[in-house]
Amino acid sequence: MAYVGDVTGDGFGDFVVGEPGEHPTYQEGMTRDDDPGRVHLYAGTSGSFGAPVRSFTDPDGVAGDGFGAALAGCDVDGDGVNEIVVGVPARAAEAGEVLVFEPDGTLAARLPPPAPGRFGHTVVCLGDVDEDGIPDLGVGAPTTEGSSGMFDARGAAYLYFGLEGAVRTDPSVTLAPPVEERRMVFGWSMRAADYDGDSGLEVFVGAFGAGSSMEGAVYRYESGDNWVSPPVVAPLPTTAGFVGNCLSPLRLDGGAATAMLVGAAGLPSDAQPGRAILVRDLMGEQVLTNPTAGGQMFGWACP
Repeated sequence: MAYVGDVTGDGFGDFVVGEPGEHPTYQEGMTRDDDPGRVHLYAGTSGSFGAPVRSFTDPDGVAGDGFGAALAGCDVDGDGVNEIVVGVPARAAEAGEVLVFEPDGTLAARLPPPAPGRFGHTVVCLGDVDEDGIPDLGVGAPTTEGSSGMFDARGAAYLYFGLEGAVRTDPSVTLAPPVEERRMVFGWSMRAADYDGDSGLEVFVGAFGAGSSMEGAVYRYESGDNWVSPPVVAPLPTTAGFVGNCLSPLRLDGGAATAMLVGAAGLPSDAQPGRAILVRDLMGEQVLTNPTAGGQMFGWACP
């Protein structure tokens, strides 16, 4: 699901709900659905949210491609109205694809995968990262450079800077993992925030499989650093901690800087309770533990 702003022109915010017809974390051996998937747009006019005002379908109509597994609203062409960005991560034998629709259902652009790897598993409107007045798009491809599924993959993340009057289809920046390490699943999550309070946006990429025992990590990138040498933001708390399985920027105290909420749900087979980590640039970090006795995977979903 994703909030997309007022794309129906009625003065109320709207949202979309994905129906991908495929498990969003599909792995080899799982049973595929025979449904090509849909995305449904709901208008906020009445607040009652009955039937969707429009449904988007996969123009290729291919079952099991995961059309709608990831969604975002982003004005990538600078016309003042958000486009509907749809991830199709299982397209073409897990290579992936991203489709950009106008709110009326017109297909505006296809973003092909720069490299195979479930491109479109993550799509997120990052805000104006390059400070040209047009919002920018982030796309994650967490199984890039993998030979045997998710847990052999390094992953990659891509930035698409907005264009006036057009949709960019080739990445402006490619973010690669900072270390030569398999099963990082880098690009599983992405967000942008003014983390250090300098009024510019930094880009954060989660890699919940990073570390020798899948402790997980989150990497921070800044344009002033030419998008290289990212520092690790979140700690590596424990074996199979899955740090970075989700990310959410939060403005908590009215200050200039934004905190980052980081999920660290843990590996289910290890019966870990999970945790969430609130990371602040100047104020350190706070670990939120599972309040449920015997509970598992606390921290899997972030707002």
